[in-house]
Amino acid sequence: MCTHEAAQLLCAYVLGLPVQEVTADDKGPRVVVYDEESVQQPGVLVQGAQIDALAVVAMSGLMAEADAYGKALGASEDLKLLGQMMARCTPALSPQKQQDTSRYAALTAWTIIKKHGKAFDAITAALGAGKSLGECLRAAEEAEAMQSEADKVAASSQAEVVAKETPQERAARERDEMAARGRF
Repeated sequence: MCTHEAAQLLCAYVLGLPVQEVTADDKGPRVVVYDEESVQQPGVLVQGAQIDALAVVAMSGLMAEADAYGKALGASEDLKLLGQMMARCTPALSPQKQQDTSRYAALTAWTIIKKHGKAFDAITAALGAGKSLGECLRAAEEAEAMQSEADKVAASSQAEVVAKETPQERAARERDEMAARGRF
């Protein structure tokens, strides 16, 4: 449950969507990014400009579970809500556009989770500990800052190694890099 909800919180944060609430009870954490009740009311429409970001958040829990556990058990309500939002989208979405949006959302959610893996792990742990929205986001930002610093140190170390390598070592490294990219 924490994995699912952490993915939704991370994606909403990265995409700049306001988070309505983060709660924890005996059933576990819950992150609400969109007013789920209003989308089910007659006459309420979802603006087309919002649908891509909302779709990413809706698909994020599924993608995080599938990545972590090889299957997704807790996504049926999110997929149902996504279907309702797409059905109430203005302007209306064709069936092909709905399918394209779902595919885009799944890929984007997975990309965000992978790109911000340390923040995702920090949010997952914070939600598991029953932390508030602010505490979850603070943990994510601290994890990202530490990862950024570690990346800078690694890049600096790599630059030092590259600067000291012989022409033969450089050729071997470049050959290995090209092979890793499938170009050799």
